[in-house]
Amino acid sequence: MGKTRHRIDGDSAHAVTEALWTTLQTTEEEGTFLLIRGTGIYVDDLVRGEDGWRIARRELALKSITRDRVQVAEADLADIRYTLEKDSWY
Repeated sequence: MGKTRHRIDGDSAHAVTEALWTTLQTTEEEGTFLLIRGTGIYVDDLVRGEDGWRIARRELALKSITRDRVQVAEADLADIRYTLEKDSWY
């Protein structure tokens, strides 16, 4: 996340945040992954309730995206696959 600009009006707010992300996705080719890098702006409307501030609506304005196929060393494959498993982040 980058810089954020926000405007608060009572129990509602509007925020715009610059974002940069990198993700790695599997492919059908053993040892080859898809590296995706992107930049954009999150545009959020927030509301304050009993449990604090919550995002009520979020949009992403995409600035750029690149996709590259990358080869991974055999020694690193098991660790990378583990981080990409659906349940590994829970």
